[in-house]
Amino acid sequence: EMTDVQSGENLFDSVVADLSSDGASVKLERTVAVRKQNSISIAGNYILPEDFVHALTQPANFAVSAGVIELGDYWPEDSPNRITGPLQLSGEVTMRDGKAEGQMSFYGSDIKFRSLIVPQVSGQATISKNIVYLNDFTASLNEGDYIAGHGVFSLEAPHAYSGKLFATVANLAHLKPILAAAGNDNEIAGSLRLDWEGSGEADSFKSNSGKLKLALEKGRYAHLQALQANIDATYSPEGLDIPTIFLGSDKMDFHAILTAKGSTLEITKIQIDQGQAKYASGYVSLPFVWKNIGTSEPVFPSDGKVLATFQSENLDLKKLFDDLGTKPLVTGLINVKLDAQGTLAQLGGRLDVRMSDLHSADYPKLEPATFDLVADLQNNQLAFNGKLQQTKIQPVQITGNLPFDVSKMIAEKKFDEETPLTAKVQLPRSPVNFLRQFLPGITQLDGDVALDVNVTGTVANPNLGGSGDITINMARFTNPTLPSLSGFHSRMTFDRDVLNFERFNGDLAGGPFTISGRVTFPKLIEPNLDFELKAQSILVARNDSLTARADAEVKVTGPLKNATVTGTVALTNSQFLKNIDLLPIGLPGRPAPQPSERPDFSVTEPPIRDWKFDVVIKTKDPFLIRGNLANGGAITDLRLTGTGSLTNSQFLKNIDLLPIGLPGRPAPQPSERPDFSVTEPPIRDWKFDVVIKTKDPFLIRGNLANGGAITDLRLTGTGLRPQLEGTVRLENVEATLPFSRLEIAQGFLYFDPSDSFNPRIDLHGTSLIRDYTVHVYVYGTSLAPEAIFTSEPPLPQEEIISLLATGVTRGELVGNNNVMASRAAMLLVQQLYRKMFKKGGEPAKSNSVFDKLQVDVGQVDPRTGQQTVTARLKVNEQFVLVGDLGVSGDFRGMVKYLIRFK
Repeated sequence: EMTDVQSGENLFDSVVADLSSDGASVKLERTVAVRKQNSISIAGNYILPEDFVHALTQPANFAVSAGVIELGDYWPEDSPNRITGPLQLSGEVTMRDGKAEGQMSFYGSDIKFRSLIVPQVSGQATISKNIVYLNDFTASLNEGDYIAGHGVFSLEAPHAYSGKLFATVANLAHLKPILAAAGNDNEIAGSLRLDWEGSGEADSFKSNSGKLKLALEKGRYAHLQALQANIDATYSPEGLDIPTIFLGSDKMDFHAILTAKGSTLEITKIQIDQGQAKYASGYVSLPFVWKNIGTSEPVFPSDGKVLATFQSENLDLKKLFDDLGTKPLVTGLINVKLDAQGTLAQLGGRLDVRMSDLHSADYPKLEPATFDLVADLQNNQLAFNGKLQQTKIQPVQITGNLPFDVSKMIAEKKFDEETPLTAKVQLPRSPVNFLRQFLPGITQLDGDVALDVNVTGTVANPNLGGSGDITINMARFTNPTLPSLSGFHSRMTFDRDVLNFERFNGDLAGGPFTISGRVTFPKLIEPNLDFELKAQSILVARNDSLTARADAEVKVTGPLKNATVTGTVALTNSQFLKNIDLLPIGLPGRPAPQPSERPDFSVTEPPIRDWKFDVVIKTKDPFLIRGNLANGGAITDLRLTGTGSLTNSQFLKNIDLLPIGLPGRPAPQPSERPDFSVTEPPIRDWKFDVVIKTKDPFLIRGNLANGGAITDLRLTGTGLRPQLEGTVRLENVEATLPFSRLEIAQGFLYFDPSDSFNPRIDLHGTSLIRDYTVHVYVYGTSLAPEAIFTSEPPLPQEEIISLLATGVTRGELVGNNNVMASRAAMLLVQQLYRKMFKKGGEPAKSNSVFDKLQVDVGQVDPRTGQQTVTARLKVNEQFVLVGDLGVSGDFRGMVKYLIRFK
């Protein structure tokens, strides 16, 4: 007895078996498998033979019964293969003198598999003298649709049989769950009727005979629409006859007649129509011995005669591929002519293919091309000659030959990849400007290219010879931030299965680079890369705000589909500069700033998609940050499966602190969660383990902040799900607002792999404003930050925020319009000063006169009760010079000494 039994996905609460023996008699009293209210039982007896050669002829008796109220109980509830519904089964078989006698029947209702529901299924069979009589099998799909059959089958060799099968399905969509269970998710629809009747011997094909009728109407499969099929076939030991073969859709029809008799297979009246036009016709006669099927004799005798003709005119490739439910590589018209004759052992023939008006959906700017191919087969040798022509290049010539023994391939049922191959590809020297059709990002391309390649060896292991060279005098990109390429020269030579880079050098906007190495071809379509890029101060990107140059030593190794990239990249003499107005007073009607788009870095197309990288990225000198709100630098120590370095680089961006330039200007939108994910292979599946550190602080410079940042991060995970872990520590950061200054004594960003691009914040800052000491604590995450403000002497948080932003408390600001006017005037003067005297994006200095001077207009002097203009100049942390000018012309000067208690 066993409990809680699991066999594959099937579950049983208990399995009990009682077995006894008496001499040669073995008796199975009972075997019961129970699951909830369901049970399956088996009982029987068997006489052991003296010689197990006679095991199948010994007397025996077995009975089986199943009372299943719910089939689904035998599967986990979340199993995709779960079948539900009630099922009853009973049967008994007795063996006497090697002959089986018995009966079996089953019945089920509302059987459900996924979304397929069978309202009723039943079957009944009897066994007499080793002959199984299937009296009835019926599966009703609905009131009108069913699958049914009956027949006779002998359990003794040669297993004679006869039977009939009928199927009527008004909507094939009901059968989609069966396709889905087999891993096929294509849509299916239409009505189907199938009638089959046949008889013969299962052990011998030659004695079989029967007939088949199949009709499909208004069918659909995947992208194929309006499908029709009509097949009427009969078969016998003498041959196969299909007088009607019709396959059609809304775009294409195929007609043919097939006959196999004696030693010949004929396909006659082949016709392919697209719409009202007849595009192809043909005739095929092949040596085919019908009676040899299922025997050791050859079905396709090598001395049998072949005669084939096929011709198509102006066959539309797009319609053809659409009808087959696949995306065409190219569109255009194709003409094919095939003539073949002889025997399979000595087959001769010629194939002419002409493809015209070829276009590619992937390259819409590609000029139409024409491709001609002639293939000639004589004495088991196939020679081919192809020519690709386009207006922007000289004709590309492709020639070659290889052994092609049809009878050998049929006998071995495969094409031998060790077949010798000889081929040649030539591109006469042509203007390189034609590459712009494939690279829409290039706006100017001047130079030339030539190619002369020989291929020898075998199909599996080709040997390459010859050379190719390309010269680019000037190349400019549509994106003005990308550098121009000039003086580029390359020469590549082929040596057996190796492509060597003998010369590969050029200049990117004043920065020279070279590529050396090789590409090996263990298989013609599976190259292995092994080359190195070296560059000195090449211009990577440039626009009004950004100038980026880099030194590089990068190696690329491994198969093209999953290459590994290692090396060092060092940014040098780089700068990002962009000033952002505090008051946008430059132009009337200027639009509000738009939020930055989510950064995206992803290579979605092979082969780079599958390359593996191991690149170290470091700063040779700090990456400078310049702007009207921040000044500083950044030092990186990163690893993109390698090392990298940033040097003499600068980041400059000015932030609009008070967006009050235009009435009705919308409020800034909150930042979206940054997303860095490569969704396409191969980089999608690459694994990363990259350390990101700063050699020296990443400097922050601008009119709102100065300081530095130290990073200690680790990039792990995959290209699809990258993960960051570690900290970023702020160092000597001083945030500057128009009327106050905040020193960040302690600041950290904590990155957690579970939410890599939403770091946790921990910042502590202090600001000395007038006679107040303000403490700021920022916590939470970058997407949901929180802040707490405290002050000495104590003030409510609203007052502290007003003090930080305007230099005065909310009560002073609201109670006197002159104070508000003085704040706005001071801000305007600062902005005009920067516009007039800070040229070229020069960052604001932290000791600017505006950081020490404060002017208040309209405040009431408590001594006189009159409005005054007060100026305060901060000498240092203790001494402040104060001057008051009253409306009556009275002036008072003071030196204030501050004592702060902590």
